[in-house]
Amino acid sequence: MKKLLFLLIIPFLAVACSDSDDSTELFVDYYTIRQNEWIRVGEQDQLNTFYMSPAINIPQLSNYVYDAGAVMVYMEIDGKFHTPLPYTIYNGEINEFGKRLWSALYDYEYTPGFITFYSTLSDFYDGGQIPPTTTFKVVFLWKK
Repeated sequence: MKKLLFLLIIPFLAVACSDSDDSTELFVDYYTIRQNEWIRVGEQDQLNTFYMSPAINIPQLSNYVYDAGAVMVYMEIDGKFHTPLPYTIYNGEINEFGKRLWSALYDYEYTPGFITFYSTLSDFYDGGQIPPTTTFKVVFLWKK
C-alpha cells in the first residue's frame, strides 16, 4: 500500500518541481513629486478642483505590462512606511474660526509609458495649500 501511495505522489512532485518557462518580471522604482511640481486643475477652493503631478515617463510600462501585468503604487509615509494607493489622509486644524476637518485622497492612473499621481481634498477647499513633497513607490509585475 505504501508503494502504491508513493507511486501516486511522484507525478505530483515532479510537476511541482519542474522548471517552467513562465517567469515573472518585477519593476520597482521611486518617484518624488516636489511641492512646486503639483499642478492645480481648477480654481482655488472650487468644486472639482484637484492636484496632479506631471505625467512621469516610465518606458518599462509597456503595452504588454499595461494589458497583462499588474501595477501597484505605494505612498511613502514619514520616510519609514509604504501604504498602498488609493490612500486617504485625515487632517484637522483649529484657527480663529473654529475647527476645520478635511481629508486628502491620493491616487494614480497609468497608461502605457506614463503614470500620473493625484491629490484631491474632500471638501475641495485648499486654502491655497499645495500638497507636500511626496514620494511614491511604483511596482509592476508581468509574466515574461
